[in-house]
Amino acid sequence: MKKLFLILFGLVASVNSLFIPGFINGKPLRHHLDDTLYPEIKDTDCSFVKEEWFNATVDNFNSSNKETWRQKYQVNDINFNATAPNPVIFLMIGGEGTAVNKWVCWSNYTYMKLVAKYNALAIQLEHRFFGYSYPKFAQAGFGDMSTDTLKLLTSQQALADLANFIKSYTYNGNSMTNAKWVAVGGSYPGSLCAWFRAQYPDLTVGGICSSAPLWAKVDFYEYAQVMESALTDYDSKCADNIKKGFALLKNSSYTEDGRQRLNNLFNIQPPLDAYNSTDFDLDITNFFANVFDKFQGVVQYTFDAANNLTINGLGIDTLCSIANNNSIGTDSLDRIKEIFFWAINSNSVEMINITHNNYAEMIAPYQRTSFNVSDEVDQEIAAGRGWM
Repeated sequence: MKKLFLILFGLVASVNSLFIPGFINGKPLRHHLDDTLYPEIKDTDCSFVKEEWFNATVDNFNSSNKETWRQKYQVNDINFNATAPNPVIFLMIGGEGTAVNKWVCWSNYTYMKLVAKYNALAIQLEHRFFGYSYPKFAQAGFGDMSTDTLKLLTSQQALADLANFIKSYTYNGNSMTNAKWVAVGGSYPGSLCAWFRAQYPDLTVGGICSSAPLWAKVDFYEYAQVMESALTDYDSKCADNIKKGFALLKNSSYTEDGRQRLNNLFNIQPPLDAYNSTDFDLDITNFFANVFDKFQGVVQYTFDAANNLTINGLGIDTLCSIANNNSIGTDSLDRIKEIFFWAINSNSVEMINITHNNYAEMIAPYQRTSFNVSDEVDQEIAAGRGWM
């Protein structure tokens, strides 16, 4: 598969519609899952984490623009030895979402164990245009994400924000220029972490840059190749069955009978209809992306033991047990369908047996240009627009 499908977790069709993918009772699903799967995080008292604000520069690369904005950051100083000759500071880099204080609070994270070990300060700096940290506001309380303003949303600007923060930060009024700073990030923040070490090597003594893709490209088909390798390494028969299933999926889209089978198997809403659709290529591509996304999620997070799901079966092992089970359906396509709904319902409170495939409804919320920074649903939608 040589197309990169950037399908964000928690995409929403409409805030006021009956079906809101990724939300439960108006709250993002991932927040619900955090509470359900890791109650110890929810039960951890993080009230000691301080929330503060930094005067950041709107455009770090335009010296004539003197505008500043308020960038949120969180501080955990419960372990901090500020009197050390060279105190240690771990800087958690915020990513494509609201900065949540658990990342500088929960002591079981590996880097938080290092914070305790080195009597360090833990800080998380929220990324520009996410959460509460907007360089521009359309009106009071509403972050500006108009197309013209989004030219300020770049990784280069985010790296410069980090550099300015480190050079300007004071703790209880005392400069921290003598501190040993360690950058920390995972996934996109992991990329920022590595890029920061390369571009500003004098500002940190090290970095914990996890799962960090460094070469940005549009047609990132190598991601799918790594998925294929992971499945093949685990069970070549499983990989072959999945390959056959996806071939059937693709070939079924070419004929009316095949599309009807897909509609029936996956309960696609609205159904695939090559004759009456205004953009059938988009419909079928969106459907393929939805199916691919579920396999992508399972393979990427298999065996990571990040929560009870991946500890107890949401991984390649269970996926392959389904793919190799000849008693399910009549061919590999039936088993693709079975894996698809198994993956969906592993993360769902209520049983889901529908494939929502209306791209226009899905993308509509992200066409807005201003968002209420105090509303959690708006924060999630804004994060989707910013990430895309």
